[in-house]
Amino acid sequence: MSNAALGVRWDTSSSSHRDVSQSFLSSSATTLNSFTFKLTFDQTIPAGVVNAPFTIKLYEVGSASAMPDAGGSVLVSTQSGVWTVPAGTAASSYITFNLDPVSLGAGKYYSFAFGFDSSAAGRNFLVATRDSGFYPSGVAAGLVYPYDPVTAGTPGAWTAFGATADFIFYANTASAVPEPSTTALLIGGVMLSAAIMRRRSLR
Repeated sequence: MSNAALGVRWDTSSSSHRDVSQSFLSSSATTLNSFTFKLTFDQTIPAGVVNAPFTIKLYEVGSASAMPDAGGSVLVSTQSGVWTVPAGTAASSYITFNLDPVSLGAGKYYSFAFGFDSSAAGRNFLVATRDSGFYPSGVAAGLVYPYDPVTAGTPGAWTAFGATADFIFYANTASAVPEPSTTALLIGGVMLSAAIMRRRSLR
């Protein structure tokens, strides 16, 4: 069961606008293809998010607890899209954001940040969280903007939600990318095999 619900809010009726992020460890070299958030149970998607433009940013950060705006963080990818979840009363359990493939390095930490590009009534969704034992190698955080009925002002700093507020999420990756040394060995092996076969054919 989730113990809290935190999420993105760009609602004209709220007192502020907020983006969210979640950091994670890439244990091996791989390619990130999509990122899935688990929503609070039986959550109905508000009509305000349908056809809403959003931006996703992926940062390389220095540690599990580092914020996207921390010194030394590097912006790896910026991607934009339009929310296409159908409106209605049916509740959704998960949200998946498909990405242009992004290469991740082995043993490196990354932070996935999400935010809407503009404000509208009902433009929000809540992501389920669990205690710190669910995913110890990351941290969920929020970035709050001063309230404005149409657009947001200058944002504040990224702030961690707390030790028990990691989002329930899935980083969907391709199979591990071979290290350069491994790739060189594979290529060398193929070339050696080809040379041996050629010598045999000449004989």
